[in-house]
Amino acid sequence: MSENAPASPDTAVDVDSKASSKVSNLFSSGGDVVFRSSDDVLFHIQQKYLEANAEGFPLAEHTTRLKGVDEIVPLSETSNVLELLFQFTYPQMPPDLDDLEFPELMEVAEAAEKYFVHHARKLCLVRMSAFVVQYPLEIFAFAAEHDHKKLLYEVSPLLVFKPLSEIAYRIPSSIYVPWSLYHDQFTSNMWKEALDSFHQPDLFGCSGDSNHATYWRRVVKDWRVKICNDPALLLTDLDKSLDVDPKYKGQCCNAFVNWWEGIKNKFKLMNSFEYFVKQHRAKMSGRVF
Repeated sequence: MSENAPASPDTAVDVDSKASSKVSNLFSSGGDVVFRSSDDVLFHIQQKYLEANAEGFPLAEHTTRLKGVDEIVPLSETSNVLELLFQFTYPQMPPDLDDLEFPELMEVAEAAEKYFVHHARKLCLVRMSAFVVQYPLEIFAFAAEHDHKKLLYEVSPLLVFKPLSEIAYRIPSSIYVPWSLYHDQFTSNMWKEALDSFHQPDLFGCSGDSNHATYWRRVVKDWRVKICNDPALLLTDLDKSLDVDPKYKGQCCNAFVNWWEGIKNKFKLMNSFEYFVKQHRAKMSGRVF
């Protein structure tokens, strides 16, 4: 049995210990399985719903009567986590996770992965997207551990400029090589080359209005500062993160506009983390990529 597996019948607790425990308000009766949270709260759950909507909880013969004695199966999660998690196993509207702070959300998400509560897994991933900018490393590590590829690829651009030492021990060995290649693609030359490119507009002019040239140089200077502080901007939608007033995109400003389009096109040609993951898997299996 793995370290994270639910308790076996050998670790179940006799029903006599119920007297000292609290009982969940939502799951206080009507269940044929009794679980105890790490903070000593009991949950009476119907086994048929666990079997239909989860895969990681103990089997029926482990949680019903054994020689005339009820079992109480201890779990390592808190009552707050289990109260949310068990709601996903019943045929009802799932609980709302929108009010959960990030640490609580991650506890529910880890429990959902551990016990294969699939509806909870899906909703946790949806909710997690709201925290991507604030907690990219934590979400990246979670997505990597549980093989949530879409989330993994969504977060990767936010972390590519972080030192490899901050990432290496947070990800499975299976993606260490592709992450290293993805990281190296940007940190070795690309972002330095981009910053060098931001000096070029100092030599440009505007054929129609000198104020246009002044505007462009000021904007480019601001962009240079932004990118030095946050190189990941180069991997986002540059039209949104580094925008230009439309009135400064006329033909008279072609030198600046062409330069800007060249910067954007350069980064569109860079390989994504997904590319390196697929490349690595192909090479490891002997396939041509």
